[in-house]
Amino acid sequence: MKENGYGIVTKQVMRDKRLCVAEKALFSYLCTYAGSKDYCYPSRRLISYELGITEASVTKYIRKLMSCGYLIISKMRNGSGKFANNVYRLKRFNE
Repeated sequence: MKENGYGIVTKQVMRDKRLCVAEKALFSYLCTYAGSKDYCYPSRRLISYELGITEASVTKYIRKLMSCGYLIISKMRNGSGKFANNVYRLKRFNE
């Protein structure tokens, strides 16, 4: 995994009054993992560890981002056909 990188966060997310600072932070975190793509797939355990929050909080913040239309989740399958990590597809808006 690259330690350096970047992510572009749309102002629409940052200005959305429906989102708390933690939900905005999670969206920003996912953007850094996505880089120039519109998807990423860190595990909830990794997100929890790196942001210093519980997995229950990660789940709660993800649900809010989904309900606001900023995030879509699909399941990734491993080589044996079993579900592995979630794939987080980020909705980015043109400014």
